[in-house]
Amino acid sequence: MESAREGCHIILKLGDGEDVFNSLEIILEQYRLKGALVLSGIGMLRDFEIGYFDGKKYQNEAHEEPHELVSLHGSISTEGGLVIHLHAALAGKDHSLIGGHLHKATACIVNEIVLSAVEETRMERAPDPSTGLKLLHLGD
Repeated sequence: MESAREGCHIILKLGDGEDVFNSLEIILEQYRLKGALVLSGIGMLRDFEIGYFDGKKYQNEAHEEPHELVSLHGSISTEGGLVIHLHAALAGKDHSLIGGHLHKATACIVNEIVLSAVEETRMERAPDPSTGLKLLHLGD
């Protein structure tokens, strides 16, 4: 993994076989961030799991074969425990698009990810009684 910081932006380059979630956790520690917004991500993923929330639970689907990472967005919060919340759009070799909540992923060949550091706003996730999801709460 390579990374560089310019102002509030952190640019990551993940190499083949690197775990996306573990890499983001390392970056938070390396730059001492309490939170971040995932502004963009491109490249390829393999061995990923993507889900759709049906109102009660996630319907997850695992994919081993490589897919083009067309879009990656989300947030990373540390208050109340680390939560990496990512959504992705991915294209298979037939160019059809799939997307949803990204639960796990391995970089395939390369990933380029841009983060925006959140250094003053408190980002915390807490369980929502009606859905059971850990929803984002913002504060000072």
